[in-house]
Amino acid sequence: MVLRSKSGETRVVLGSMEVIELNHETCVLSTTIDITTRLEMEEELRNIEQRFRQLADNIEEVFWIFDPVEKKEVYISPAFEKIWMRSIQSFFNNPELFFESILPEDRTYVREVTSRQARGEKTEMKYRILRPDGSIRWIWDHGFPIFDEQGKVIRVVAILADISEQKKAEIELLELNQNLEQHVNERTAEVVDLYENAPAGYHSLDVNGVFVRINKTELNWLGYSREEVLGTKIFADVITADSKRIFNENYPNFKKQGWIRDLEFELVRKDGSILPVLLNATAIYDEHGSYVMSRSTVIDITERKQAEMRLRTANIELEKASKLKDEFLANMSHELRTPLNAIIGLSESLQIGTYGELAPRQENILRVIRESGQHLLELINDILDLSKIEAGMLDITYETVDLKAVCEASLLMVNEAARKKELQISTSITDQIQAIKADKRRLKQMIVNLLSNAVKFTPQFGSVGLEILPENDNAIRFTVRDTGIGISGEQLENLFKPFVQVDSSLARKFEGTGLGLALVRQLAEIHNGSVGVESTPGKGSNFYFIIPRQPLQGFAEEESLISNDAPLEQSSVTPSSVTILLVEDNPTNMMFTGDYLTAKGFNLVTAENGLQALEQAALYTPNLILMDIQMPEMDGIETIRRLRSTPKFATVPIIALTALAMPGDRDRCLEAGASEYLAKPVSLKKLFAMVSNLLEAHGYQSGPN
Repeated sequence: MVLRSKSGETRVVLGSMEVIELNHETCVLSTTIDITTRLEMEEELRNIEQRFRQLADNIEEVFWIFDPVEKKEVYISPAFEKIWMRSIQSFFNNPELFFESILPEDRTYVREVTSRQARGEKTEMKYRILRPDGSIRWIWDHGFPIFDEQGKVIRVVAILADISEQKKAEIELLELNQNLEQHVNERTAEVVDLYENAPAGYHSLDVNGVFVRINKTELNWLGYSREEVLGTKIFADVITADSKRIFNENYPNFKKQGWIRDLEFELVRKDGSILPVLLNATAIYDEHGSYVMSRSTVIDITERKQAEMRLRTANIELEKASKLKDEFLANMSHELRTPLNAIIGLSESLQIGTYGELAPRQENILRVIRESGQHLLELINDILDLSKIEAGMLDITYETVDLKAVCEASLLMVNEAARKKELQISTSITDQIQAIKADKRRLKQMIVNLLSNAVKFTPQFGSVGLEILPENDNAIRFTVRDTGIGISGEQLENLFKPFVQVDSSLARKFEGTGLGLALVRQLAEIHNGSVGVESTPGKGSNFYFIIPRQPLQGFAEEESLISNDAPLEQSSVTPSSVTILLVEDNPTNMMFTGDYLTAKGFNLVTAENGLQALEQAALYTPNLILMDIQMPEMDGIETIRRLRSTPKFATVPIIALTALAMPGDRDRCLEAGASEYLAKPVSLKKLFAMVSNLLEAHGYQSGPN
């Protein structure tokens, strides 16, 4: 029944009456229990269960794709067979079988709705199907059309879910509420029936914890008869040892404060099996305020516990999948970088004349080979950069950046492509800002990515411009404008997502992976900035990113030996006195790297694994060591550690040359004792610059000019 308090508050109560003997008189004991909180909790539990089912049962939904032009099914997901109890192939063989499986009274309605789907309407409907075993299931069907560029419906996609249990629960709950509203004040017997067969368990305990009342629901859960429980068993007899500990901890406070809310227990059934429950209890006191008994509500939370277990398992599987993804990227990076190192390294070695002079046509062919290798390397690096950003391990080094120099270097990267298309390139840099604090390499990467996209999507004889202006007192805006193909409004939202092109036609016409803009967004956000785009189809686009003019405090600036462009100082040591130990297990890498260093005038000693490296180092005492990392017998990390543990090699420069380029690989090499790190494919010029700087720092001549 529903009661209204003096204050106007509405409460839902459960009432009962029983005849008792009191002081030798026959009396009627009327008991009213406030179940407002319980009903609210039941409603909340239903809401939680509904949301969780939407998540946990997602994989059990049927995905249905229909071709309205050909009037045939294109795809039906495997979950269909479980719900319909029919084979997918049978529906492909006989499309009318779908309508034949629907109950006749629902069939006309479903035909009308599906025809609206084919006309381009989004629809939602519920209907019943008859399965071969005679059972009836309720189906929730949400359909939506897919249009081609002309606005014609080319597919209808539907998501179908079995909502039979939900419908059953709705009906049961409706019947229960109607029963409460109509009969609780009319017939005590119906109230007792409700108490006995409610979806929750109810029991009452005396001051000693002995059962004095228990409903049929809880008895069914426990597997006992009423006679086996009432007056004989205490609550502690039907709970697990852990639950007894929880009960003993909470019982003293319960008697004082008068209630327990949402306490988890584990009931022990007669057969020894366990039932997880949620318990809410209220203490009953006599006229003197002494505790005399308790009344409890027990809710079966088996499904919730199972869902939590499934969720934990899913999280574990997700972690495993993430780890496997990282391992896959690391392995693929290594396997791709190893042959790329040979392709790019040999091409560069040939181009700079290590193996003699080349004819002009040979030089052009080598340039194409090297540029193709560099293009593939850039793709690998973009993928790895995204992986590093996701892992929160992308290195950002703030330094003072000359904007004009960075812009000139960025434009140089796209000049050749722009020249081939006869594009007009322009720049506009405000005089108010000459330099900013940023990561120079990443800033250039963002500018080059935007310029490359602009050049790629701008037709011949068009124009591309780079503009740098203050956004406000604290930020600066970098804008790349073009007169390219432009982008429609509905396509803009996908632009900055990884691996996404504007649409399939662009993916066919223009090469690319869809990584560039995603990287720009991620790199801008790492700089505490943002990205944006303004575009008109057929007229062009303005892509921009905004970054603060000052970095966050606490970032240390770094300088790399490679970036030192100062001229090399002469030394009294001749090149022939400099011995380099090259440790490399790949014969091709060993060949072109060794030939290059030998051509530069260095003495070269080689080793194919870590064990040989230790032997060669002890025998020849090299002045510098080039160390591959992934090798048989003994890897490069362990070899570096052993060399550093020997006083003679404690300070000898060691450069780690490796195809391992995932987040953390550089730090692992440096922590092991490497002086510097270069990821393969290695530029021979960068390698020579690093070798020269390290030798110079240790008092040796940098090498021949």
